[in-house]
Amino acid sequence: MAGSGSALIGSLQYGSGIISSVLLALLPGESAFTMMGIIAVFAALCALTVARD
Repeated sequence: MAGSGSALIGSLQYGSGIISSVLLALLPGESAFTMMGIIAVFAALCALTVARD
């Protein structure tokens, strides 16, 4: 059971990295603010997930 949970968390981390990389490539701008915005969005999604439980 613990191995399945670990695999799920690893795949979620890998998938969120793919999504953030694609967003970074598609969004205009070459400043740090683009990456900062992506990090802020993912942090907000994490906070909402934790607050829901």
